[in-house]
Amino acid sequence: MDHVVPDALGGPSILSNAQVLCTDCHDRKTQNDRMRIDKALRLSDAHHGIRDPHARPIAVGQPLPPGKPARRATAPLTKPLPPRRSLCVSEPR
Repeated sequence: MDHVVPDALGGPSILSNAQVLCTDCHDRKTQNDRMRIDKALRLSDAHHGIRDPHARPIAVGQPLPPGKPARRATAPLTKPLPPRRSLCVSEPR
């Protein structure tokens, strides 16, 4: 299922904006849509005076941009973990 007008370009989330495409056609359309979305973002950034696209504020509800992976702990735990409790507790009869 594909959006005729992508969500990122203001397309509504309604059934009349949906279409079924084969994989090859969907890939071609996605590439074209991606170019249009990128251009719209560049124009919006220029309008708002944003020169560095990474300085663009994150929209609410959007996934966070990829960042550095979290570092792992280098030392072992100093305290023992508490014992696990079962979520299913059977009552005595």
